[in-house]
Amino acid sequence: MPTLVETHHEVKLMTIKKILITDNVNEKAAAYLKGKGFEVTTVPTQDPGVLAGLLPGYHGIIVRSATKLRKELLETLPDLKIIGRAGAGLDNIDVAFAKDKGIEIVNSPMAHAVSVAEHAMALMLSITRNIPKADAAMKAGKWIKRQLKSNEVRGKVLGIIGFGNIGQQVARRALAFGMKVYTYDVVPACNDISEEMGCTVSEEINEMLPFIDYLTLHVPHNKHTHHLLDARRLSLLKPGAILINTSRGKIIDQDALVDALQQGTIRGAALDVFKEEPIPQGDPLLELDNVILTPHIASATVETQELAATTVAEEIANFFA
Repeated sequence: MPTLVETHHEVKLMTIKKILITDNVNEKAAAYLKGKGFEVTTVPTQDPGVLAGLLPGYHGIIVRSATKLRKELLETLPDLKIIGRAGAGLDNIDVAFAKDKGIEIVNSPMAHAVSVAEHAMALMLSITRNIPKADAAMKAGKWIKRQLKSNEVRGKVLGIIGFGNIGQQVARRALAFGMKVYTYDVVPACNDISEEMGCTVSEEINEMLPFIDYLTLHVPHNKHTHHLLDARRLSLLKPGAILINTSRGKIIDQDALVDALQQGTIRGAALDVFKEEPIPQGDPLLELDNVILTPHIASATVETQELAATTVAEEIANFFA
């Protein structure tokens, strides 16, 4: 509904902007926007067909990762001016088409850096110290202390592919554990930060692979990073290496990874993301003893979700200011 706004000697007719929020985005986003005078509707749906019926007339939408905003949906929304992604990755949004339509896209790349870095470290420590196996044995009434001898991460070499916000947070924690850190990134400024932190910069991915004990991935999924870690690169890792992935499942050739794990090409893997989510029953990863799995929860902390929600809400409010 239009409202009158008086500024000194002129009166403007201003349309109240309508924002749709889905994917169970933290409630602070809606509260912030309502406080700024926006009309906000919150819906749990993620189905494109339902959204197609809801979105006409809305000027903005806030999503997490589940809702897919593809060309077929976006081209039916002439009033949509901005998309807010409460998180970092934009692979659920047709970015190129949105830009062609003049739709602004904002996200919150800093919000989840600490949460994801902590989860990557938790996965690394859990698989190294056999914590899931020890827990399962204890709950089954088995005391298998002698079978659970493990290693320290101190003095081991961690390779980080992608040295942006998350990669840097992982490096800080790994260095605090006494690890040596090798990094790879295509952005020169990230490599400068790596050197300042006391890490070793690799000019090529393949250059670091034979020397590292752990490899963790922190890059977005796009046409350049799809199957970045394929069978050839997996074969370059030392047999005792452990792979950690909290970024996107399709960055790894998952079939090649299963082969490497079954054949002992690498020691193990700790994964939070998969080529298909939820991971289907019968997936061979579910049957492997040298793998630990979590259901894409690296950024699922209260602190991250609150910060991501308020960040995109502020960006949207500023966009319409």
